[in-house]
Amino acid sequence: MKTLFKTVLVILGLIIYSCNDKKVQNKEITSSSYDTLESPPSKPEYLNDKKKYVLPNIANITVEDLNPVFLELLRDKKILRTENLDKNKSFINGSARNTYNLYYKGKFPVRAGEYKNEGDFMLYDFIYANDNQYIIAHDNLKNELKKLNNSNNHEYFDYFKGVGFVYFFDKEKSKISLVSFSRVSGNHEYEIIKKFVDKHKNEFDEIIFADATNIEIIN
Repeated sequence: MKTLFKTVLVILGLIIYSCNDKKVQNKEITSSSYDTLESPPSKPEYLNDKKKYVLPNIANITVEDLNPVFLELLRDKKILRTENLDKNKSFINGSARNTYNLYYKGKFPVRAGEYKNEGDFMLYDFIYANDNQYIIAHDNLKNELKKLNNSNNHEYFDYFKGVGFVYFFDKEKSKISLVSFSRVSGNHEYEIIKKFVDKHKNEFDEIIFADATNIEIIN
């Protein structure tokens, strides 16, 4: 009888051990599978699609490329240096996708960059290879800016938040010049650029004011 009782205890012990071992194995398998299958949060589209939204190597502008009339907007009428757009973090102040679509969806310029200065206005130039590429870039930029007039389309709202942009189109030089400034600093930059535009509007084919909610086309 004692032998039978011991045998039953041994069998019960083996069954309990087997069940506990399976639970441990299942727990380990589940944990291992979870660690393997878990993936980090997906990145935004414009970061995943690097080939589509990364700028090519665009030759830098020179100080001599600046239209002299823009010196009127600068402190001491002086340019300190020029800087490539792909290295200029202040220019890419929205998503890479918005920047790409707004400025480069049509054609890439052959030379482009920022004129660095200590004033309240930031100046950029986009210089294209010929009239045809300039026209394509002009039309693309103008079409994208017109979206700002649609109250149901806020694609560029964050991009333009608190900032004013003025685009100067010069077909003869195949150039699009850009002046950006703060609309909220209280330093009357808007009044200054408005007077500048009124003074020089006949020297450009077209001028466009743009901010977060609308655009104003001059000429």
